[in-house]
Amino acid sequence: MSNWVSNGPCPQCDSKDNLATYDDGHQWCWGCGHYVPGDKFYAVRKLGEPPQIAVPNQVVLPHDVDTQYPQKALDWIAKYELTRSDLHKNRVLWSDGGQLLIFSFTDGEGRIIAWQGRNFGEKFRTKWYGRGQLEDTFVFFPRDTTRTSRIIFVEDIISALKLGNVISEKGLSCVAMPIFGSHVSKKRLSRCLHLLNDPPTVTYWLDKDKAKEAVQFASNARSLGFTASTIITELDPKEISYANLHYHYINSF
Repeated sequence: MSNWVSNGPCPQCDSKDNLATYDDGHQWCWGCGHYVPGDKFYAVRKLGEPPQIAVPNQVVLPHDVDTQYPQKALDWIAKYELTRSDLHKNRVLWSDGGQLLIFSFTDGEGRIIAWQGRNFGEKFRTKWYGRGQLEDTFVFFPRDTTRTSRIIFVEDIISALKLGNVISEKGLSCVAMPIFGSHVSKKRLSRCLHLLNDPPTVTYWLDKDKAKEAVQFASNARSLGFTASTIITELDPKEISYANLHYHYINSF
């Protein structure tokens, strides 16, 4: 594994300090994904595949990813009752150079089409940093589910992961899907139709500040032929204890 050495300007996007240089000679830009191979170069194309050369317009992971999660990342997920095991089974990775806990999303052939990283360092100004079109992803929790009776849309990846644990434990015929915000377009909804058994059912789970968006969601979903419902809670699902998720919400599905 290569180690980060320094940051400098990127010739591709003209950023002042996003181009990271590693001790094997390879370089990777955190801003635009520009890649310069070194002596032992690689870009992750499929999870679990041998290293490959990066290709234009392909979403690649940072080049130093592994599963050696630092304690600060484990402490953060513990606030939501999640563990190291949850990170492993959901293919979450750590980039030491970027100080990012990375959640990657693949297409049907295992190619990475987007990723989102929780920032634990000072390299990035925002709490979350990502690459690819997150709004185009269709990732279900529990992972590897292909068909279901109901999709529960939630705002963020941690809420989806936590709900997925409850769904898996109770053996429910539904999945949680992060939408990375509070809006689901009609186009995205319509693409979900072929993923659902009849009758196609969707639920939008938001906190109380997003009640207006929930009403609009239900209206859009019904106009497309879905059976639609909403759940409005004081907190996001990730902040609700497992006990309350089990007995007050999930039992209603």
